Amino acid sequence: VTESNGTHFGVIRYFAEYFSSVKNSNHVLFREYSYIMATPHNRASFIRVFWRCYRQIGKSGELLSMLEYRSLLQLLCPDFPLEPVQNAARIVLMDDAIDCLMSFSDFLFAFQLQFYYKEFLDSVLVIYQDLLAGKSPNTVIVPTSTSIEQLPPVAAEESDREQQQDGVEPSTLAQCVDAFCDRFKHR
Repeated sequence: VTESNGTHFGVIRYFAEYFSSVKNSNHVLFREYSYIMATPHNRASFIRVFWRCYRQIGKSGELLSMLEYRSLLQLLCPDFPLEPVQNAARIVLMDDAIDCLMSFSDFLFAFQLQFYYKEFLDSVLVIYQDLLAGKSPNTVIVPTSTSIEQLPPVAAEESDREQQQDGVEPSTLAQCVDAFCDRFKHR
């Protein structure tokens, strides 16, 4: 075996191990947050790794605080920010009870929902806020989607005060979200 063949075998082995780690979701371990957030596969892999590493917490029924869950996440990703953990806690708990304890399963379900679909949820929030303010959301009209102009207009005579109290019409929000999904081919 020549030197080049040995190097060739080493490169093949390296890539085989790397792609095996990608397939097994281990490639995100101890990586930076930006790497984990870079692709849907990386996000799903991180959620799987988190569950595999800490599933015993769920089996024993322990309750942990938001900051304790963040500490667990930071053991897998040292620069994991607080915001996604806070967002998950807000789904599980009411805003004024955000420091209360949560079960692992409650936290995991809320965390994976907002973590995996972060960009989509951020976009829906912008649409909701635009509708709440009486503005039409900025969307590009796709021929197969409903035009924003065809959507039921927010009544001009309806005061901003009433909109703030009542939120937005669910069917209007649903139509705007459908148009957004058509635009980006989301399911």
